[in-house]
Amino acid sequence: MGFHRFLRPSKTKSHANRSHTPIDQKVLLMAGTERQRELRKRRHRSKKLDNLHKKCEKANKTEKAAIVHKLRRLSPGAEQLIQAWKLA
Repeated sequence: MGFHRFLRPSKTKSHANRSHTPIDQKVLLMAGTERQRELRKRRHRSKKLDNLHKKCEKANKTEKAAIVHKLRRLSPGAEQLIQAWKLA
């Protein structure tokens, strides 16, 4: 995956001297794709949080410590979740 991913071959005669269009034009076309990635990550994070919440109900102290560590690594709002789930 290199620089060439962001370029595409030109199809018009006005760009006969250039074989590719500039990157800034391509970035505008990729906006929808980036949003899809963000949504997919958000859904995946939500599923992981649900699984961790189910596990923490049955967990002992050492398992809860591991869940707290995973929460901090996974979510930016981990401290609020830790307090809400009564893990601390």
